[in-house]
Amino acid sequence: MKMRVVSVAAVAALVLAGCRVVTPAAPASGSESATGIRIVDAWVRPTAMKTMSDHSHGESKSGGMAMDGPVSAAYMVIENTGGSDKLISASTDVSEVTEIHETKDMGNGMMGMQPVQGGLDIPANGSVTLKPGGYHIMLMKLKQDLTPGQMVKLTLTFQSGQVITLDVPVKEPPMQ
Repeated sequence: MKMRVVSVAAVAALVLAGCRVVTPAAPASGSESATGIRIVDAWVRPTAMKTMSDHSHGESKSGGMAMDGPVSAAYMVIENTGGSDKLISASTDVSEVTEIHETKDMGNGMMGMQPVQGGLDIPANGSVTLKPGGYHIMLMKLKQDLTPGQMVKLTLTFQSGQVITLDVPVKEPPMQ
């Protein structure tokens, strides 16, 4: 009984301090994990053309690989207040294929995309920004068109074993 009172008191102190408590065994329904991972400003681009010859999500029109079916991409900031971790996979309820990608300069003014091999490092006490023209989560072979205002369930799996599930809004990219 004494142990339960101490646990309740500890949780109450964290809540009063403005912290959010998430148990590591359960998928997070919000944006913060028990291991210090926090997802900020997540959004998904509306469905892109059914065939994109440049695989650029609208970032560049300069060659690359052809896409098979409708595509989209998810963007966010992954903040980490804990030890180093790695985003090793992502999945969503709206696409058959979901991969972590990076936009790269292929030389001669050509930009292209490629999957990130081995996962995306999330440094200890640091952050990684997934944005158009950089790292992103590629949604391929969409099962439905994505339009602004919809929500997409996105699940992120980290090397630490942490799994975070988010409801992410579909919205137009910000003007650059």
